[in-house]
Amino acid sequence: MVTATNEQQTLIEEHADDPLVSVVVLLYNALPFLRRFVSTLERQTYRNVEIVVVDNASTDGSAAFIARALPDATLICLPTNSGFAAGNNAALPYCHGTYLALLNPDTEPEPEWLAALVAALETDPSIGLATSKIVLINDRATINTCGNDVHIAGFATCRGLDAPATRYTEGADVAAVSGAAFIIRRALMERLGGFDSTFFLYVEDTDLSWRALLLGARCRFIPASVVAHRYALTLDAKKTFYLERNRMHMLLKCYRTRTLLLLAPALLLGELAAWTYAALQGAAHFRAKAHAVWWVLHHWRDIRERRRIVQAERIVGDRVLLSLATARLPITLVQPGPFGRAATACATLPFALSRRIVLMVEQ
Repeated sequence: MVTATNEQQTLIEEHADDPLVSVVVLLYNALPFLRRFVSTLERQTYRNVEIVVVDNASTDGSAAFIARALPDATLICLPTNSGFAAGNNAALPYCHGTYLALLNPDTEPEPEWLAALVAALETDPSIGLATSKIVLINDRATINTCGNDVHIAGFATCRGLDAPATRYTEGADVAAVSGAAFIIRRALMERLGGFDSTFFLYVEDTDLSWRALLLGARCRFIPASVVAHRYALTLDAKKTFYLERNRMHMLLKCYRTRTLLLLAPALLLGELAAWTYAALQGAAHFRAKAHAVWWVLHHWRDIRERRRIVQAERIVGDRVLLSLATARLPITLVQPGPFGRAATACATLPFALSRRIVLMVEQ
């Protein structure tokens, strides 16, 4: 059990009137990271918190470690691995905070991480979600992501990936938060119904952000909130399936019918790019892409019902999504070198034209 020092106790008393924040941590075999992770939580300057930990059926003793290291935390042990979306949703009934701060256990937040996020929401009520400046844990001079960029065809990428950490020093509205470290108003999370649990893994943070934007909330990048993250870009066939399935699901759910029709050429071009990537990566990726399309077609009724709810509750048009979206498809992430740069340049023009047309119609 961790005992508060005199300095920490003073901070607790000084900040007793600050809004309560529920820090939600989802575990899945995270034991190698937890000792460092817990120590960074203990160093947070923002003290009015409750910690809610969900263990996604870990087999490495993660839950037992948390029970010992954070005895005052609420620990929820799920019988099976329910994925990132449903796993985090399982914490919501146990959260009492005005704000929910979601944090991956493979991160190490700086002491002002949470204070900076809370200050952003306290200062500006139009901000519904705020995301951190996330750097690479083994190279903290290099950015992992500063919020996520989202292409008009739904491809989400790390904003600022591999750029020097000295960049992105100004706050900015972003297309989506990063699920690794962000904060959201609990009332907004409840209104959204949490993450879409059918996503299981990947794109769920982008989908949550888009649905929040359609409710008139803003997604904000907060550079003073810094987190180090164990990150490596991996693209196996299983990830291809989830990325493609969830991307298509999100587009069909969030865009208006008129937008889908106007963007049809761009969306078809995006599909061509996705199929080409899958084919170049090999048979396993090609099958994964085909499986993703089959899943969407097979679950069309469920997607249609989820679309009905999103469209009925939205209060703004698709202009808010497209004004924050990018027309640049970063093919260089999967195909570096001259060919990737040339392909990126060639693909950008038709996407930019499609985006401009929809923005003109949405005025």
